Amino acid sequence: MTYPFTLIAPVLPHRRADLLQLLEQMAPDPGHNLVLPFAQLTGVHFGRVMIIDADTPTTDTLLSMETNFDGHWSAHLADILQTVGPGLEQLFSHCAGFTGDVAAFIHEHRKKTAAFYQGHRHQSREQILQERVLQQEIRRFLDTNATSLAELTQRNIHERIQNHIKSQPQFAWAIQNRGLSALGLWWQENHALLGIYAGLALVFSAVATLMPYVPERTGLTVLLVWLSGMVVALFAMLTTSLRLLVRLFVAFSLGLLLSKLTGVWVTFGWAALLAVATAGFLQVGVIGWWTRRLNRLEEKDARIPVVIKTGLLTKLQAVEDVTPQNQLTHVVRMKSGTFRLRSLKTVQSLIYLLAKVLYNKGNLGGIPTIHFARWVFIDNNQRLLFNSNYDGSWESYLGDFTDKAAQGLTAVWSHTVNFPQAKNLIGAGARDEQLFKIWARTHQIPTQVWYSAYPDVSVVNVNNNSRIRDGLFRPLTGNALARWFRRL
Repeated sequence: MTYPFTLIAPVLPHRRADLLQLLEQMAPDPGHNLVLPFAQLTGVHFGRVMIIDADTPTTDTLLSMETNFDGHWSAHLADILQTVGPGLEQLFSHCAGFTGDVAAFIHEHRKKTAAFYQGHRHQSREQILQERVLQQEIRRFLDTNATSLAELTQRNIHERIQNHIKSQPQFAWAIQNRGLSALGLWWQENHALLGIYAGLALVFSAVATLMPYVPERTGLTVLLVWLSGMVVALFAMLTTSLRLLVRLFVAFSLGLLLSKLTGVWVTFGWAALLAVATAGFLQVGVIGWWTRRLNRLEEKDARIPVVIKTGLLTKLQAVEDVTPQNQLTHVVRMKSGTFRLRSLKTVQSLIYLLAKVLYNKGNLGGIPTIHFARWVFIDNNQRLLFNSNYDGSWESYLGDFTDKAAQGLTAVWSHTVNFPQAKNLIGAGARDEQLFKIWARTHQIPTQVWYSAYPDVSVVNVNNNSRIRDGLFRPLTGNALARWFRRL
């Protein structure tokens, strides 16, 4: 698993210029510079170091250091201290409160991530790099031997590829660990969501036994109703190609049939009714109250016309589109009020949950280009920091936001100043593409040092290469084999 690390520390006012000069010296070689060589840290996918300037006289200029790393935090911290400790002493010497103890300083200024998304959730940095080389070698073998392979069937070519890879010692890892089967991949992507369904089904099954006209109130009844509910959940999860209403109708019918056969259909009916009633209460009662209160606040908000600072756009664009990947760092002030803060933290928690259980297949609401993204509260919850590592241009990235993920972005950033006016938490807002893009640029800040371990590999490539590896040594036939070859 990959996790985010964020450090936010106040910069000594008289050392800001020196710090900027140091970061500019690091920037040309973020992987191997003498201060913080990200490439030497085990399992780091992306890293960045930057200055976040104060936006009011009462706030501090901040140093931000971030990584996306594999494994446990304790191992990552030990690696940081052992590998780049002396360099961090030099970096942190520009910060207030640094006494020379790098570990203590990191512990003190490490920030909790409010929400985190991964486009390739289950691939380590090592796996991504290995599988890229594997895909390139298979492609090279096919191109080199195109003439001799032309008359063979896909099955025979697949066998030739297997034999070639087996003959290459550097690919022993692919032979020893042959990746995931189709069932294993489905379980990896869906077990968390299935676990939530299982827990909810158990709760509603237990409560349903307390309802009127239930013939038996036993543990066996709860179990049988729960099994019927899990049939509903599994069918709904396995038939995503069907329309939603059709899927739910057939799934419920199967659950009702099973409950009828096991003699618990009355209790199952109560469980289903309770589930629907709970969903309705949350939608109409809780969410309705929440959005109405936000609407009233939105109508009262003062909005100042946003104008991009002179020179900012040129500075931002100068470091964009250098590789197929890009980065974005965005800092904006929160709207005032406890309700707004609690509302945003609730939204962030929901996004974090959905990123883990639903949007864990390389696609965030229809956007397949985001490697990693995170939101972090800074300045005692007064500002919101957003960092993203993505494929393609800034224009296409922000365009995808407005076309495919406007609801989620509006739910988050409508809690911040000058964002286009939202309605009902997720409506309007980011759908105003032109105004949203101007607002986004206005609050974007330069990232002085940015590192990617695989700058020429897209999210689609990462996940596609894993599927190539999964199918390499499996007995594929028919459509499954044809799909595998299309991935090459």
